[in-house]
Amino acid sequence: MKRLYFFIVLLLIPLTYANLEFDFQTPMGVDLSNHIMTLKFGNEFQKISLGSNLYELTLPDGTYHFEVIIDNPSTPTPDYFGKKDIILKSMAKETFLILPIGYVQGTIQDLKGNLVSKAELQFSCYMTKDVIFPTQTDKTGFFIIPNMPEGKCIVIANDGKIVGRSEFEVKRGNPTEIKVILNEPLEKKPLIWLYILVIVIIFLILFNLKKRKGASPKLREIPEDTNNNGNYNNNTETILKTLFEKEKEVVLYLLENNYHSSQSKIRHAIKIPRTSLSRVIQKLERKNLISIEKHGKLVTIKLTDFFLGK
Repeated sequence: MKRLYFFIVLLLIPLTYANLEFDFQTPMGVDLSNHIMTLKFGNEFQKISLGSNLYELTLPDGTYHFEVIIDNPSTPTPDYFGKKDIILKSMAKETFLILPIGYVQGTIQDLKGNLVSKAELQFSCYMTKDVIFPTQTDKTGFFIIPNMPEGKCIVIANDGKIVGRSEFEVKRGNPTEIKVILNEPLEKKPLIWLYILVIVIIFLILFNLKKRKGASPKLREIPEDTNNNGNYNNNTETILKTLFEKEKEVVLYLLENNYHSSQSKIRHAIKIPRTSLSRVIQKLERKNLISIEKHGKLVTIKLTDFFLGK
């Protein structure tokens, strides 16, 4: 019994209503007088002839999703479309932007002129916003887009084997007829072959890297020490055995060139990038095996007495 009383009390509580005024605006500022407006919100809709760009209605407070279609009776199809979400709590005036639209209908046909049902569709347009495009033709090979914004588009269709395309332009208040002819084979390369190719490439790269790591680098032979009766001391030969490949190449080049050379000549002789050579030289300098002398832009690299055992 208490529940019944509570329900009756709720029914007696008056709803709060608010006046909502729409100001319909088009991109070109068109006067919408004598245009037919169809306004839909929830399960309700209103259809009237506008006297201006303004329209007023009274609704209970709440949240609404409005969709409006405005039609100029002199054009074959509706001219403007817009939608907007509004939270209504009190008297409000809302600017409602509506965009020019046309009506699109099309067919997909094969080379014999037969309609293709369930053909896949893809649209690419320069102007569309919040448009839900059909992804397939219907059972008869047709498709429609009722509220299509103005602009140029491309549609691509295929039946899984043959593909076709068509360009079209949508104009306000007019129907656009599209016919796509499937006339080119749809190339589909099996993904399994792509996967196999990737695996083979990765295997070859790893095999090549392993082979390089396992191979002994071929460096130039140690030249004779012309300044020390043809032989190096034990310290020099021991240090050479501890150097990395590029470090050893730099040192051997200096040994071949009377213990000194410019950095640019070293780079060209052993064919090593500038940044890589700089790192190698810095490591050799930290090991006290070379010294660096700068004369303007000229950089001279010399073997140290420590390395030569002097």
